[in-house]
Amino acid sequence: MRLQENRMKKSIVILLVCVGLSSVCRNVVLAQEVDYEQTVMIVDLRLTQFVNDMNSLMQLTSHASLATLDDIERDYNSLDFRWNLYYQTQQVYIAENEHLLDVVAAYQKTKEDVKTIVEKQKKLLIAKNLIAETEKLIEDKMPIYEDLLSNAKKFSATDKTQEQLERVKLDESIHFSELDTKYQAAIQAAAEFDELKPRIKSMNAGYLDIKNKSNTIAQMTYVPFIERIKNYIVGFAIVAVMILIASVIHSKIVTIKQMRDNAKKLKEQYIKDGRDEIPSI
Repeated sequence: MRLQENRMKKSIVILLVCVGLSSVCRNVVLAQEVDYEQTVMIVDLRLTQFVNDMNSLMQLTSHASLATLDDIERDYNSLDFRWNLYYQTQQVYIAENEHLLDVVAAYQKTKEDVKTIVEKQKKLLIAKNLIAETEKLIEDKMPIYEDLLSNAKKFSATDKTQEQLERVKLDESIHFSELDTKYQAAIQAAAEFDELKPRIKSMNAGYLDIKNKSNTIAQMTYVPFIERIKNYIVGFAIVAVMILIASVIHSKIVTIKQMRDNAKKLKEQYIKDGRDEIPSI
C-alpha cells in the first residue's frame, strides 16, 4: 500500500514537472516570436531612415554649387558605407522578409539616382564655368588682337621691321594657343547639354573672329612694292576674266531662253492654225 502511494506521488511530481517545462518552453517560444517581430520592426525603421537620408541628399543637388556637390558626395559615400555595414549585420532578417527586401530595393534605386544626378550636375556646372572663362578670355583678347593686327600690318610694310613682325607673330601664337585650349575644353564639356547650345553659338562667334585675325597675322609678310603691283595687276586681270566669263555665260543663257520662247510661240501658232506638222529645234 505504501509502495503504491510512493509511486503515485512520483507520478504526480513527474506530471507537474512536465507541465511546468511545457509552460516554460511555450513562454520561451512566445518570447522569441516577440523578439523577432521587434527586431524586424527596428530593422525596417533603420533601413527606411537610410532611404530617407539618401532622398534628402537628392533634394540638395538641384541648385547645388560645385563645392556643395563635393560635400554631397562625401555625405553620400559616408551614408552608403554605413548602410553596407548595417545591411551585412541584418541580412538574416532582410532575406526572410519581403517588405524589408522592398526597402533595400528602394534604397539601391535612390542611391543610383543620386549618383547619376550628382555626376550630371557636376559636368553641367564645369561646362558652364569653362564657357564663362572662355567668354571672358575672348573679351579680354579682342583689344589685344586689334593691336597685334595693327602692328603686324605696320611691320610688314617694310623689310626693315621683319624682326618686329616675327615677334608679333610669336606673341600672337601664344595668345591664340591659350584661347584655343580653353575653347576646346569648353566645347567638349558642353557637348552633351542642349541647354548650353545658345551660349556655345555666341562664344563661337567671338572665337572665329579672333581665329580669322590670327590667320591673317600668321600669313603677313613683307612684299616688295614691285611685287605688290604685279599681284594687283594679276588679281585685277583674274577678276576681269571672271567677269568676262560670267558675261558670256549670261549671254548664252539669255539666247537659249529666247530660242525656247520663240519655239514655244511657233508651236502655239501651228496648233492654232491646225497644222499637223510642227517643226522642232
